[in-house]
Formats: sequence, structure tokens, C-alpha cells
Amino acid sequence: IEDYLLRIEGPELYDQWWRHEIPFDDPRVVAVAERVVDLLRMQNGVFGTFEESGERSSSQAGRPLLDERGCALYRMAHFQSRDWPPGTEIGPDGDVDAFPLPPVAGSEEVPALTGGIYAAGFSDRRAVQATLEYIASEDFGTERATNGLGGFLSPHRDVDPGLYGNEMDRRAAGYLADADVVRFDATDLMPGPVGSDAVWDAMVDIAEGDVTVAEAFAEIERNWPDEPEE
Repeated sequence: IEDYLLRIEGPELYDQWWRHEIPFDDPRVVAVAERVVDLLRMQNGVFGTFEESGERSSSQAGRPLLDERGCALYRMAHFQSRDWPPGTEIGPDGDVDAFPLPPVAGSEEVPALTGGIYAAGFSDRRAVQATLEYIASEDFGTERATNGLGGFLSPHRDVDPGLYGNEMDRRAAGYLADADVVRFDATDLMPGPVGSDAVWDAMVDIAEGDVTVAEAFAEIERNWPDEPEE
């Protein structure tokens, strides 16, 4: 839904949504979500059934890609490659390949939707500040890209995507560096009770057919936590 919201309504509305400058159930957001759910409810739109999708872990849901009778596509972050068996070949002639979600009808944008981990300092000591500066540097990004551990992308544009040892990491780093529009995962930016709890519960209820998108999103809006006092 976040991917489609970025493509159809653009980054400005996307930012208004996660900041709660517009209601969670804004009609434009609900319309995009309904469009996505309609796609998922299509015959053979989801491996198994849409109703069962909430029962599979994200780490295991991509495994059917490796089965010729499994699923054709899986929308997931680049670190999915860590959950595939050793020896899985990535590339046009390999077992699996990867590409960014294409534009959808009515849009030409291919924005990059990303997540990540923040480094935060709780002291103004010189050593703490120096560590934060190093973590944000090209040198740190290059060191992590070449250490062979995989599953890491540097947000630093000057880190050469070709340095990553994993093909999936190289692809994702290139997409991230080349994207004109980059946005952080919206539900990760929302208050924890919303992004981590209420949205997940709502999507499971929608998949199981217990509520409509409009009903689920309206419930989230009614229970949005009060803004913290400044």
C-alpha cells in the first residue's frame, strides 16, 4: 500500500499521511489501499489464498519463488536473500531475480521505499560525536559493503554499489542511489501502537474478510494516540 500510495498520490501526500496531517482513513489513502486489496483478491493473486497470507512469516513467504510450482513474484526488502538456501543464484539467468516495483497506471514515478536503522547519540562527548560522524561517512559504508556479511545498504550516495558482495545488495544499492524520490517506510515512522500493532491487525482482518478497508482504516484513525505534549 505504501508503494502504491507513493506512486499514485506522490510523496507530499505520503508525508502528510504518516505525519497524521491528514486522517489515516483519508479517502485518497483508502482508495489506494482498496486498489491493492482488489489486486491481492484476484484469482491466483496470492500464493495459497489471500485469507491465509497473514499466517506466513515474511522470512518464509518468499521460499515458493524457488519452486517452479510456487509464486512468481514477492514484494520484499533486499535482505530477503539471507532467507534463501545457500547456493541460490540471483540474476537474470539464476534461480531468482529482482527489480523495483514498476510504475502503476496513472503514474510514471519509480520511487524508492526504504527502511533502516538509526544511530543515535545520548551524549555530546567527543567520542560519541566522532562515532556518529564515522557511521555516517563514506568510509564506514564502504567497509560494511565489502565485509561480506550482506544485508546492509549505506545511505551514502558515494558508496559504489559495485562494492557489495551480494548481487541483491548491489541491485538495491543502485536503485536507492539513482532514485529521484526516496521515502522511509511510513508505518515505521508512525507511532508504535499504530505502525507496529494497529496496521498489522487491520491488514490481517482485511485479508480474512472480517472488515472492509474503509472500516479498518477508520478504526485506526479513531484510535490514533494523542499527540505527545511538547
